[in-house]
Amino acid sequence: MLKVHLQQTLPNPLSIQLEIDAGEVHALVGPSGSGKTSILRSIAGLHHPEFGFIECDHAVWLNRDPARGSMMTMPPNQRSCGFLFQQYALFPHLSALDNVCMALYNTISDPQMRRTEAQRWLDELNIGELGERLPKQLSGGQQQRVALARALARSPKMLLLDEPFSAIDIPTRQKLYQTLAELRKQLNIPIILVTHDLREAHLLADRITVLDHGVGL
Repeated sequence: MLKVHLQQTLPNPLSIQLEIDAGEVHALVGPSGSGKTSILRSIAGLHHPEFGFIECDHAVWLNRDPARGSMMTMPPNQRSCGFLFQQYALFPHLSALDNVCMALYNTISDPQMRRTEAQRWLDELNIGELGERLPKQLSGGQQQRVALARALARSPKMLLLDEPFSAIDIPTRQKLYQTLAELRKQLNIPIILVTHDLREAHLLADRITVLDHGVGL
């Protein structure tokens, strides 16, 4: 389970409380500036709210309460968190396979074992034959699958999806919806999906939180 309680007034207001079970997809919906990305960044450890508590799979990632003198913050690299950005952030000079290998450097020391595990994730996402291609040689949907394989290769305890379907065409989007539906059963971890599209949220998520000026409605 993922537990999130965040509170801040500056630079932008934020007030949100979430509890997400393993295997559950929870969508955050709202316009630009509503606080969706701030929540994801806080969970990933890239933003520090004034007050907050985050616990994932019984491990405390954040416990900030200045009034009580508690300022515990786990560094991002120690949080077992998979993050798929809106811009996929693939290394342009590395092949698809090597992009996934980058996520495994701290967990698998043997180069051949790294490549084997990276290839397994490319196969899992139905792009195993594209491992030697550079990102510029891949379609948008294929690039997204590489980025997702990289996010999942470290066996994260939870997964953050920041508008992952916004930059791809509708037919590709439909295929990726199906991929996500299949993956959630296999992974059995909490998943947070950020989207502007309420229809997409209803289609993919078990629960939806609508955000307005940083406040969950």
